[in-house]
Amino acid sequence: MTDFQVIEEHLVPIDRISDAGLAALVSYWQRKKGGRAFAFRRDIDPTEISELLGNIRLVDIEDQDTFRFRLYGSNATNPDQRDMTGLTTHDYEDKAFGDIVTRHYAMVAGDEVARCWHIKAQVESGEYEYLRIVLPISRNEKTVDALLVHSVRIKNPFVLWR
Repeated sequence: MTDFQVIEEHLVPIDRISDAGLAALVSYWQRKKGGRAFAFRRDIDPTEISELLGNIRLVDIEDQDTFRFRLYGSNATNPDQRDMTGLTTHDYEDKAFGDIVTRHYAMVAGDEVARCWHIKAQVESGEYEYLRIVLPISRNEKTVDALLVHSVRIKNPFVLWR
């Protein structure tokens, strides 16, 4: 357990993301959605974003506060230091971390608007600072029922890596 505690979080406009990888993912998602509010899952081709896959999470929306990880990239860190594939945001052992992830996902699922957060936190081993982008997508092509998530570490204690 790492005792994740948020120090500060704020939204970053998605058109002002300075990280090249996150900006590339946003641009890709925008191309795939075209004039629609969200991209269709069938249009997301992992081979087109292969350099980003290690940090990608593909998340199924089960209800307004239950989000299941269909894919949890091998480079994605979390305070529990484990692969969350097949689990939900409620399955994080570090409940404070699970709560912030659930809250972010619920915001995007609720209004179908992409968001990027800059998060500064403290864990027992030091500062944990990162950017998280959450992009709405749809498998059924009618409603947002999944999320495409990517995060970039700014400061991350090595102990959090899996």
